[in-house]
Order: sequence, then structure tokens, then C-alpha cells
Amino acid sequence: TTNPAFDALRAKVIGHSPSAHFADAVARTSRALSEFRIDGVATNIPFLQNVLAHADFEAGRVHTRFVDEQIATLAAVDPQARRARYVQATRAEQATPAASSFAGAQVDSKDPLAVLDYGKSGVDTPATPAPSAPQVAREPTAGPPGTVAVSAPMQGTIVSLLVQVGDLVRRGQELLVMEAMKMEHVISADRSGFVRALSVDHGDTVFEGHPLVFIEEAEVEADVLTESDDIDLDTIRPDLAEVHARHAAALDEARPDAVERRRRTAVLSPAQGLPVLRRAHGPH
Repeated sequence: TTNPAFDALRAKVIGHSPSAHFADAVARTSRALSEFRIDGVATNIPFLQNVLAHADFEAGRVHTRFVDEQIATLAAVDPQARRARYVQATRAEQATPAASSFAGAQVDSKDPLAVLDYGKSGVDTPATPAPSAPQVAREPTAGPPGTVAVSAPMQGTIVSLLVQVGDLVRRGQELLVMEAMKMEHVISADRSGFVRALSVDHGDTVFEGHPLVFIEEAEVEADVLTESDDIDLDTIRPDLAEVHARHAAALDEARPDAVERRRRTAVLSPAQGLPVLRRAHGPH
């Protein structure tokens, strides 16, 4: 299982050829990619092989928009298009038990010793939530009747829940925030309706495709949830104001006594015309 806080880099492939022709290095790199056997996680090998096989790439006719313009061709996956140069996995090796859609152990984040209890038990079962914690459906196979799931677009950790069960939401409204690869991603509603169930809680780490919010589709008036307070763009957030205050405390304007003491102990050197600091005598 890859950690969502870091780049899921498995290997770096560098193709080199003593030939003076770029196409020879391309062919050698493509051959190397065909020898990789990686099971259990998706990789970008098919994409890279499509790039190497593209006539424009092989001829050196590429630019900064090459991938964007050719993405439909480069992202196409055809298992028969490339020969795999490795021993295929046996049927027994391919059979894997069903895995939980939660990534990692589920422990009580409010209990600093919960991870120790989990380690002693050796059983991957969710810890009992604190009484004040919101109750959510764990590992749902399906939502309430008549609802549609908003699924996780990537593996990540839930850092903020912006809606509750029973809320009326409109299409495009922000539902929750996920953190992946040290970046926060806002998950929005793809339809309007009522929130009927939440399958995650703050701090949960889920795999891609895990259902997050179940919405019962319904009509939403145009003026619903559109009210907002006027924002003063000159207002400084409290956290930023604290940073400014800490920086200001270290400036000379905030330390007049220290500045005056430094000036008293500074003497100009006749030879260099530079200030020389001398140790001050006395208790200070």
C-alpha cells in the first residue's frame, strides 16, 4: 500500500545507447519497460510505452504541450499492443483476498495509546470511537436506497468534512477535503440533493474509489446555499497575523534596549573604519 504523503515511485528507468541515433535509445528503453512485472498496484508503464512508441517522440518532434495534445492516444491501454517479456503470474498468485478500502489501521486518534493496543492485538479492527465523535458507516458496500456515492478520486486522508447527514447540497458544492501527496484536494458534489450518509470521518485514509458521501438526488432552488458574507480582502487572517507579530518581535524597532546596548559597545576601528564589537564590562 502506497503512503499518500509521498510520491509512489517504484523505480526510475534510464535508457542509454552508444548509438548516435535517438531512436536506438528509445527502443532500448521500451525494451526495458517491457521486462517489468509489478503486481498489486497500478503503474504508468503503459503510458510511458505509448510515449516511446509515438512517431513524433521518436523523431524528436516534442514540445511542452505534447502530452496534453496527445493524451487520448498516450493514455490508451491495450494489453495486446506490447509484448510482456517476463513470466506471467500464475492463477494462484493472482488470487488475492479482498482488501479493506480503508488504508492502514483504524485507531482512535484521541487516544495516544490506541496504536499500542492495536499492535498488541494484531487484529485490524476499528477502535471504539470517542462518545463525542460523529457516527459514520464504516466500510459500506452500498449506500441508502436511492442514493448515489461520491467516490474518492485518489488515495488520501480526510482532513475536513464540510457537510453533515441531512444537509441539502447543490451541484459543485464542496463536500470534504482530502490530503494526498502533501496537497489538499477539495471533493465537490457531482449532483444536487440531500446528504443521506457519510462513510468516512476526519483522519480516515481511504483508497481510490472508496465511497465518501451518499447523496439522494433532488432539485435545489437556484438561490439555495448561495448566500455568503462579504469578504474584506484587506483582512489579515489570525494565523497570518501571529506570524507577522513573531517576525516583528525580532526587529530592531521592537528591541530598543538591545539596540542601544549594541550601539554603546560598538567602536569604530581607525584602521578599517568598521564597527568593532567589544565585550561590555559589568553585570550585563
